[in-house]
Amino acid sequence: MTRNRNKGFSIIEVVIAIAVLTLLLTPILKQLALTMSTNRKAKEQQYANENAEYVLQYVQTSSLDELASTDATQDIYCVEKIISDGDVIGGNEAKHSCEVYLIDESGNLVEAPFSPIEYSTYEYTLNSVELGSRKTEYAREVVLDDISNRVRAQEGQADLDGDGTLEDCSYRISYDNATAPDGYELTNEGSIVHYAEVELDDGSKRNYVDKIVCEQYNNFSAIDPNELNMGNMHNFDYTQMALINGYATDYDEQAAKDFYAETLEIMKNSGDSTEEQRWQSIMNNEATLDTSLYLEDMRKLTKLTVSADTLSNIYHVQLDVVYENSIVIAGTTYLIQKEYSVYGQDFPYTTLGEDVPEIYIEYQPMVVATDVDEMLVDYTPNDYFLVDNQVKDLKIYFVKPKWDQALSFVYNYDKANVSTDATEVEPWEVIPEGGTPGIEPEDVYYAYIAGVPDGSGLGERNSDDKVRINISSANEITADNKFTVYTNLIVEDSVNHNGIDANGNGSLGDIGDTPAVTSANPQFVLNSASAIYADTGSGFFHTENESGTATYITAYDISPNQLISMADEESTGNRLYTITVTLSPTSDKIANTVVLTGAKGAN
Repeated sequence: MTRNRNKGFSIIEVVIAIAVLTLLLTPILKQLALTMSTNRKAKEQQYANENAEYVLQYVQTSSLDELASTDATQDIYCVEKIISDGDVIGGNEAKHSCEVYLIDESGNLVEAPFSPIEYSTYEYTLNSVELGSRKTEYAREVVLDDISNRVRAQEGQADLDGDGTLEDCSYRISYDNATAPDGYELTNEGSIVHYAEVELDDGSKRNYVDKIVCEQYNNFSAIDPNELNMGNMHNFDYTQMALINGYATDYDEQAAKDFYAETLEIMKNSGDSTEEQRWQSIMNNEATLDTSLYLEDMRKLTKLTVSADTLSNIYHVQLDVVYENSIVIAGTTYLIQKEYSVYGQDFPYTTLGEDVPEIYIEYQPMVVATDVDEMLVDYTPNDYFLVDNQVKDLKIYFVKPKWDQALSFVYNYDKANVSTDATEVEPWEVIPEGGTPGIEPEDVYYAYIAGVPDGSGLGERNSDDKVRINISSANEITADNKFTVYTNLIVEDSVNHNGIDANGNGSLGDIGDTPAVTSANPQFVLNSASAIYADTGSGFFHTENESGTATYITAYDISPNQLISMADEESTGNRLYTITVTLSPTSDKIANTVVLTGAKGAN
């Protein structure tokens, strides 16, 4: 019989093994627990970040009135409009003060370039929300401010290029600094700010920006868009708003080239030996074509069409420009007409009559020529704008870019004594016709009017007449197709013929009729007559039949209350602001506060 010599573990050995195993597993378990906690926090943070982004997008696409809605059936609604510190202007709008500082390349504050600015805030407490698997409750607050706009509106002088000479400059918030000085914070959008803590009436505390870092740049056309009420536009998101800009000069130049080519083609095929020889000389570079032959009296019609496709649930916005002229070659009159499609876009809608896209047109009259010596852009004396609108309550923003002006300088002008009363003035001191000061270049488009030399070497220059912008409708205006044109151009002297032509007739019907003008020099003329029967007695038309009879565009008057200065629109619902969204956990110690910033009205 064989003895079994196998022995088991002693108690001491087991204890030692467990102790060793515990020592080995403890850091692993701790790391595992830490990893799980970190993942849970990250997940909670992700939920909070996503919700903050959701709120930010909601604010970006909502007016102030919509933000103030207390409709509890909505995912986001307003529980309270906060009245903060500062001077309360109205509702929940309050004013605060902010110092503006410059910063050097090392991140040091070097200068406060101007006095404290006063900026506005709108503040909202939204409904709270539970997020994540732990159902963490977050309080949600939104603050809108216009600090960026107020900084942008400041002007000054600085030696920007280091040559010892001061240049005109403006300011803007600095977003390209990597570090913030002590006491300052770098926001998630890249601005550098300092906060002041303020205790409110209810005992709660809130931080407001009391210092911000900005930079200078070489531009003296500073302006606060909210002061022009451009901020009343819904936003600058091209998916929700028809943004039409930069077309004018490009198509004017293209039309001139096309008119030149067609004029040459007519000369070539005229059957007149003199014109054919002339064409051959031009082709051989032995002669040039007088531009007045094809550019003189050329006119341009800008046509905006807004329609609704109820089958596809889309609004369609279309902008076309038509150029027209008549030229005489070998005793025969030829009509030249060129049409270009500038813009076309569809905008989906859910309910007809809602979500109508607003129209932003960066406007410039037709450019006739450029005088390089005097750095002048010459505009046509008359321009034409026709609106074919088929939707309700359309808003059109007819915007002149600030300081986009034909004049680099103008002269004080007195018609009674041109030879002795012409003195050069600065561009921002424009003296309009008659010698009455007060109209600035950014308010007006002028057409070049040649004058008589005054003997002092100032050249042939008079105070120019304003371009007459003739606006009319392709349809009779009703409640279903009324549109409003908001503009930053001067509207005070606009005229409307009210159905009376210059011959005293009660209606316009004869070619050559012109409206009875009640203003000596209007910027806007609100009638159909000038769009159909222009000063030359012939108007824009679609076709010419075999007998030579023109089929004219049908146009109708618009009323003066359809043309409104941006400065006169009192709505503040859709202005431009910086948005700060804050999600704060109400009880969970694990969750973190989330702060997200973005822009309203400038997507």
